Amino acid sequence: MTAPPSREPQDLRDAARAAMAALPRRRVVFARWQGRDYVVKRHAAKPRAAVKLALLRGLCRLLFPGHVLAGTLAPVDGLMEARRIRALAAAGVLVPDIALELPDAMVYGRCGLDLDHVLRPLDQPARRRLMALALADLARFHGAGHWHGGTQFRNQIVVEGADGPRFCRIDFEEDLDGLLTLPLLQVYDLLLFLTDVLDFAGPSAEGRDFARSLLAQYRTTNGSPVQAQLLARLALLARPVTWLAPLLDRFGNNDSRRVLALARLILDCR
Repeated sequence: MTAPPSREPQDLRDAARAAMAALPRRRVVFARWQGRDYVVKRHAAKPRAAVKLALLRGLCRLLFPGHVLAGTLAPVDGLMEARRIRALAAAGVLVPDIALELPDAMVYGRCGLDLDHVLRPLDQPARRRLMALALADLARFHGAGHWHGGTQFRNQIVVEGADGPRFCRIDFEEDLDGLLTLPLLQVYDLLLFLTDVLDFAGPSAEGRDFARSLLAQYRTTNGSPVQAQLLARLALLARPVTWLAPLLDRFGNNDSRRVLALARLILDCR
């Protein structure tokens, strides 16, 4: 006996509800309706994120005096992300469209493949060309007075167009707007981006030179005296990390080696 054909959801709301019911413990699920993919994000609050923000405020107050704001920390939930996406869309930033708002979730249009996946099958010259375009996009984004909070390659969707690739930014769950000054938020974005650059450019001297060239390009097109001061402060903090290089190179995990590579880059670009 053959199984009956699956029924097409009547509307996007039904498709989103079915996807959420199929994976009730997941905060983010994917739905498909009328040949298009959607991302469904529940509004579930993340209590540990509030603790993380409080700890981050204390650490930044110690390391970057004058760059911590006195505002009240807002709750971290899906509604906060939707507010940021609406504000960025109104400012002309390429972000996912909000397709549907449910009482307990937001439904976004899925933009395509993220930069991480697009880069993996490419050779090094093609990788570096695309990363340079992504860096230029980040500089323009910052130059317009914005910050992301999640500039890892997995949060930048490559959208091909007639004039070349564009980058749709996703994942705005870092609620740091009332916590840190804009220059520090933008430096945070830059460090996240460069960490992934170092992963893809490779550990060779040529790869490190490429990462340095991107940092120099950013500072030339979008650098500010305040950012320069913050990077100089980071260089002081990075030096002790490099003292641990023999141990980290030998016994460290991938995360510690990435921190070491970033520390070396910052020191090289003082």
